[in-house]
Amino acid sequence: MAGVLARLRDKGLVSGWRDELYPVAAAFDAPPHCLIERAAAPHFGIKAYGVHINGYVETPSGLELWVARRSRSKATWPGKLDHIVAGGQPAGMTCADNVIKECGEEAGIPPELAATAVPAGAVSYEALQPAGVKRDVLFVYDLRLPADFVPAPQDGEVESFRRLPIAEVAALVADTDEFKDNCNLVIIDFLIRHGHIVPEAPGYLALLAGMRCGDCS
Repeated sequence: MAGVLARLRDKGLVSGWRDELYPVAAAFDAPPHCLIERAAAPHFGIKAYGVHINGYVETPSGLELWVARRSRSKATWPGKLDHIVAGGQPAGMTCADNVIKECGEEAGIPPELAATAVPAGAVSYEALQPAGVKRDVLFVYDLRLPADFVPAPQDGEVESFRRLPIAEVAALVADTDEFKDNCNLVIIDFLIRHGHIVPEAPGYLALLAGMRCGDCS
């Protein structure tokens, strides 16, 4: 498989090579049949996994969410808004360890602080892309950050960070296309869990149902 993918890469048929391996398996906790390069996952339509962290601050006036602006040079979603930290789930690493790794690499969050992130479920989706079918399950984490903590770009993937009131974040999701598409799902999930989208809202149950696409295994 590695040889085939390398030839496809050399022919320009697989772009955005990451040198990061994803498992090909029947379910998240099943033994992998093989490992493939992350960039090739949509070409084969395999289910991939990732971690998304909601970095939030509790203030006297309500919750605020740290938001990242992706680098304009990124191959995917350049310049879009993103979570404070998010990343694919590589083979051979636990989600908890991946959260700590990504927090350090992307935002300069110390390991002892990143380790306090609380797992809060998962969302899933399917999207048709030029490369193929993107089938993702995103493990969601909530990370309460101190009011005086300021994340800092580390690896060139993020251009800047800013802290926004939760109502402003909700408006960006509802009324604009500023956020990277899959971040919208994770933020909506956060808004529901923290009571900012309530059962009386029109389409509430349909919204809940749409957070998970088919089998989330």
